[in-house]
Amino acid sequence: MIDSVFLKKPSRVAALRIVFVMALLIYGILENWVRENMKQETDPLVLAGNRKLFQPTG
Repeated sequence: MIDSVFLKKPSRVAALRIVFVMALLIYGILENWVRENMKQETDPLVLAGNRKLFQPTG
């Protein structure tokens, strides 16, 4: 679907796929880093609506 609508060349589809994979990798690394640092904290992270988290997501 992406190929026929937005990207005209197969090389651009492959490049977009690489960008998506890199974005997911960075997302996972950041989430892991935050969770590891939150293990040392005694107070939870307070989000909107008074939600308290010790393992936040990205």
